[in-house]
Formats: sequence, C-alpha cells, structure tokens
Amino acid sequence: MNHETMTAADYLKSLANDIHATVVSTVDGDNKPQSRIIDTLFPKDGKLYFTTGKTKLLRPAPR
Repeated sequence: MNHETMTAADYLKSLANDIHATVVSTVDGDNKPQSRIIDTLFPKDGKLYFTTGKTKLLRPAPR
C-alpha cells in the first residue's frame, strides 16, 4: 500500500476491508466525551457505510 498514491476511495476500501472496526468519538451537550465502536461495512459512491450496536446511540439525542 503506497499512501502517496492512494485516493480517498482507496482509504475507504482499506477501512472497510483491512481495519473493519473503528472508534467514533464526539462530545455531548455537556462537553463530555462519547465514543462508540463501529463496524465498517463497505464503501460506495464516496461514502462509507457502517453499523453500530442497536442498544447505544451513535450521538446523543437532542434535548
């Protein structure tokens, strides 16, 4: 893998096929960190599709 010649599409494919699981982190309304592990599934049309556990929100619900 030559990172100097990789395109965005190549990176998305690598995330889905080589790395597969990643952590997405944000902060909530109280500036407390929130992290979730996601399973990257497949890249399509410049987008990366993924799944999360159904029991936890990826982002906090609006207040």
